[in-house]
Amino acid sequence: QASSIASNLGFTSPPLNQKPYLYWNKPGYTLIINTIKTSVSYSQPLPSSLDLSSSAAIKTYVQELISKLTPDSSLWSSSQIDVKYFSAPKNSEGLNPAPPQSANIFKIYLTPTLNQYPVTSTATFGLAEVTISQPHQVVSVSLPHATSRITPANSYPLVDSTQFSPLLLSQWVKIISLNPNSLSYNPPSNSSPQSASINTINLAYFIDPTQSTQTIQPIFVFTGTTQLQDLSSTPFTAFMPAIDPKYLLAP
Repeated sequence: QASSIASNLGFTSPPLNQKPYLYWNKPGYTLIINTIKTSVSYSQPLPSSLDLSSSAAIKTYVQELISKLTPDSSLWSSSQIDVKYFSAPKNSEGLNPAPPQSANIFKIYLTPTLNQYPVTSTATFGLAEVTISQPHQVVSVSLPHATSRITPANSYPLVDSTQFSPLLLSQWVKIISLNPNSLSYNPPSNSSPQSASINTINLAYFIDPTQSTQTIQPIFVFTGTTQLQDLSSTPFTAFMPAIDPKYLLAP
């Protein structure tokens, strides 16, 4: 798979092998693949033909680029793509949000889909990130789990719609209690959650980019805010299995 990706990107020389990393390099182009974590990092010159004033053009370009980096995976074939715009002040490493017409840094986050549902993780944004740097005329890609062959056959069956309400009610206390193990943040030890307000409930699939497993599970994703002991509030994300109950292990 690594050789196939390198070939798709035009690399013809064999890689430098420093286990677990494979390095390909030619002037302006660098490809690094971690063969254990199946992660990919890639950078290339910014195409002069790319219309950076067009969000649609950016999305099309990024989707084509990702397809070269994931030749054997159906996971990324229909990703949700979110473009964010920033300005990079001179002599500063910081980024400031900017309107599209004055942005010189573009952050593009890709959320792959499976069975029309997003594949999520504990990552803040998408599972893949593309950065277009106009000041440096470079495009860089970070794919933490790019080469896994994840297809619908590698996921668990979804809960039936008629079972949704009973399952949700049976788990509601766990969601409200905000078990820290199910959250994407770590509240201070002296600020235990006291109550929660659920704003959205979405169906998704969960994958851990740090693990090599090729089976992902359907989940309900709860987002909202929780009030802490000190009366402050903080956003939270909680996950609950959306697997058909007959496939779950008994307590």
